[in-house]
Amino acid sequence: MTTPAGTVPFDRDFGIDMSILDAPIGVAKAKLTVEYTKKIKKYEPRAKVEKVSFTGDAVSGVLIPQVVIGLVS
Repeated sequence: MTTPAGTVPFDRDFGIDMSILDAPIGVAKAKLTVEYTKKIKKYEPRAKVEKVSFTGDAVSGVLIPQVVIGLVS
């Protein structure tokens, strides 16, 4: 979840697209939710994203994600 995409040799798609962090807060939340869901489905098919929530605000410029993961039944 904290690995930047493009930094893992032989698998440049592994990781999260860090350019999302430069987007406005609302757009970043939406894109990060999609990115987390897509990458977890691709790299850990036994798990699924149950919920993604965020703390932080536009004033401080801090966005802290919380990702809840469950098992695929």
